[in-house]
Amino acid sequence: MPSLDYGRDTLCRDSVSPLPQLSTDSSGTWVTASGLFLANARTGKLDLAGSVPGTYVVRYDIDNECATDPVDTVTLVQPNLIVLSYLVDRPCAGEDSILPQVNIVHSDSVLSGFFSSTGGIFLDGDGVVYPGLSQPGSYVISFTSDETCPGSARANIDILPQPQDARLTLDDTICAGDSVVASLYASDGVAFAFRLNDQPLDTGFFQTTVFGLKDGDVLSGRVTNVFGCTEVLDTVIVVRPRPT
Repeated sequence: MPSLDYGRDTLCRDSVSPLPQLSTDSSGTWVTASGLFLANARTGKLDLAGSVPGTYVVRYDIDNECATDPVDTVTLVQPNLIVLSYLVDRPCAGEDSILPQVNIVHSDSVLSGFFSSTGGIFLDGDGVVYPGLSQPGSYVISFTSDETCPGSARANIDILPQPQDARLTLDDTICAGDSVVASLYASDGVAFAFRLNDQPLDTGFFQTTVFGLKDGDVLSGRVTNVFGCTEVLDTVIVVRPRPT
């Protein structure tokens, strides 16, 4: 008895249509149900992209009336339309981690899948980006769903550089009652700020004079570059008593 086989029970709309395997040389006509269209009426190749998702019976109608017409059942599936995004797509290199959001358009279903990226960015298997372990630059992250007919999506992330050569300097030796001049520097710094025990200090741009420091005080400097990325530099104050 003649047979017909498209090789797979499930066909994806965005895939290449397989050529059917037909075990007869008899002449005949390809017949499909409404919604499933032929790309080639001679070979039986299907027009997957132009057809409507659903389950169909395809028949090869042999011209000989006494012959049994071979049939095959195929299911045509539309891959999910997926959106991949990150809440922060321009993180600074000093940030900890950024979680991905993977959504199916018009659905609340949860997808599993695989993440990949261009080199230089640290990305774990769950799609979490770690800017602090990555190199500054522009990256493309891809997600492919783990489905019979996988969907895919991409997202762009720019990891911005931290201030370069940032440092906080002050007097090596601080004696009780001394005033101290603290200075901030970064080769690309455009904004500077100081804090003492987490309280803001009035500053003279990249430099400030601090009075009344006590042993154990924490002096912080914050320098920001043109990308808006900030480096925080802390130092614990050691005050030497004056001889009596």
